[in-house]
Amino acid sequence: TSFDDFKIKYYSGTAVYDKTFQYKSKNEKVFLELGTSGAAAQVFINGKNAGIVWCSPWRIEISDLLRNGKNHLEIKISNS
Repeated sequence: TSFDDFKIKYYSGTAVYDKTFQYKSKNEKVFLELGTSGAAAQVFINGKNAGIVWCSPWRIEISDLLRNGKNHLEIKISNS
């Protein structure tokens, strides 16, 4: 409701965000911090399901899904 654009101001449903990024392995656990979205978020790394987050601490471990070099992140966030 904080957007001025009326087309999305009261949107309810699922939005998909994606990003490609580079990663260099450091042999340590890696977590994706999702902030406090207040909605359910399904996370995919390189096309593989990393899981669903719907409550605090709003983070998910993605260590095993990352590869050296180019990676693709997709997050599907659903609100009511």
